[in-house]
Amino acid sequence: MAQFLTNKKQQFLNYLKQELTVCDSFAFSVSFIKNAGLELFEKDLINALQRGVIGQIITSTYQNFTDIVSLEKFFSWQTKFPNFSVRVDVAPLGDRGFHSKGYIFGHDDRYTILIGSSNITSFALLRNIEWNTRLICKLDDKFAKEVFEEFANLLTLSNKLTRKLIDDYAFNQEYALDQWDMDYFTKFESLEPNFMQKKALKELARIRGLGVSKALVVSATGSGKTYLSAFDARNFGAEKLLFVVHRETILKDALDTSA
Repeated sequence: MAQFLTNKKQQFLNYLKQELTVCDSFAFSVSFIKNAGLELFEKDLINALQRGVIGQIITSTYQNFTDIVSLEKFFSWQTKFPNFSVRVDVAPLGDRGFHSKGYIFGHDDRYTILIGSSNITSFALLRNIEWNTRLICKLDDKFAKEVFEEFANLLTLSNKLTRKLIDDYAFNQEYALDQWDMDYFTKFESLEPNFMQKKALKELARIRGLGVSKALVVSATGSGKTYLSAFDARNFGAEKLLFVVHRETILKDALDTSA
């Protein structure tokens, strides 16, 4: 039996809350999670875990969208509830886009599966125009088996949520370059952009995303324009970089600094 769900007749949030109240297990594969959405059914989720429901969640760092607050909550719940685990897909942007939105609820004799467009954000759960399908399947249903096979595959491709994973992701978010909602980041082992460089890098990424091929950066002497150009070239994936300066000593200083 299939049911078409939108936020027009009944908010998608209500279906999540109802299922968490009666399910024996749940497994979510959701690309984007924001705390503003998570807290809308946080009590229901915790109540389910407290009564022994086995819960698994797979989310991602795709587009740097999932927030740190949500991951911090998940990490603390993992410590508190042995029946709860979270894994995170951390594939670099471009390798594969983790964009699934699926919610599986297990019962004694059936599965309820919600699949569609809704992430765990306040707008997706309450207001957005979202299309989702609610299917009730028997335990041995072919569709349910295929869904669980894919979920198991995603488990193997993702990483356990750890303190180090959260800290690394927080670092990446801090220095992410905004290209609309597509963020990307390349970590430098010993160098970090300063305040001016971060602002300039974000603007360069934005206008490059608009198709602009030329830009002029004007900044005070000593503020870090040479390093800025290196950061941008690395993030842009440039194979060559040409420096044109009016004094040879500037090139020598840049070479000595990078040595």
